[in-house]
Amino acid sequence: MLAYLTDFASNRRGKWITLLAWVILAGVLISQLPSLSEVRENDEAFFLPKDAEATRAYELARERFPSTGTPVLIVFHAESGLGPAAYEAANGLGQWLSGPDAPDNVGSVRIPDRDSGARGGLVSEDGATMYVFADVTGSAAEEAFADTVNEIRDRAAALELPGVEVAVGGPGGLLVDLIGVFSQIDTLLLLVTVLLVLALLLLIYRSPIMAALPLLAVGTVFMLANAVGGGLAQRLDLAVSAPDHGNYDGGACSALAPITCCSYQPGSGRS
Repeated sequence: MLAYLTDFASNRRGKWITLLAWVILAGVLISQLPSLSEVRENDEAFFLPKDAEATRAYELARERFPSTGTPVLIVFHAESGLGPAAYEAANGLGQWLSGPDAPDNVGSVRIPDRDSGARGGLVSEDGATMYVFADVTGSAAEEAFADTVNEIRDRAAALELPGVEVAVGGPGGLLVDLIGVFSQIDTLLLLVTVLLVLALLLLIYRSPIMAALPLLAVGTVFMLANAVGGGLAQRLDLAVSAPDHGNYDGGACSALAPITCCSYQPGSGRS
């Protein structure tokens, strides 16, 4: 049976059928299975041993001081002081956040009041700064969290308040910005790596097709491994915490591996 399969996969017609079958199988698996990022857990204490002091302190703090989410602050500031229009805009923004049209992951919302705002800690004593407080549930690494923060920013940017600066920040905004920056860095590093490997392959093979095929194979294998790993984690209920940002380091080695074999042939005198 094994001999028949190997003969079929290596003959003139069978090799193309085998290649097509593998491509179809890879496409089905990649499209149907979840990626590692979809099953990843983002618990701060996940990497720590259960009996570590830091883990116990983290669990104790979470038990004694439960939090419904990550705070997002919408800050209003005017050098000459905030007027009725700013309070009206803040009230409208707060009503949207606590209403049915708000994203599902918005938790508690606090809106400043012009009379009691300073006492509630939402308005500065000089009346020049105030903020709307909103809790956003979920992990900051999740796409839904970033979408909610960005939607709040879009709403705040659309406010027409001459002389008033409106900014969205707080822990939630800071985390979204940090993750966005590191995501851009990962994309840049990946792009530079791919271009470098492509340039080396072009110099060595002197053929665009021969240079593109290893990179295409590496990209397919990476996506397939990502899908299979996510599927296994989901089916077997395995915890996944490693970052899902892929790199082409291993792929670069795989793509350049034939160079090691073919660049020098013992006894031929050629390199």
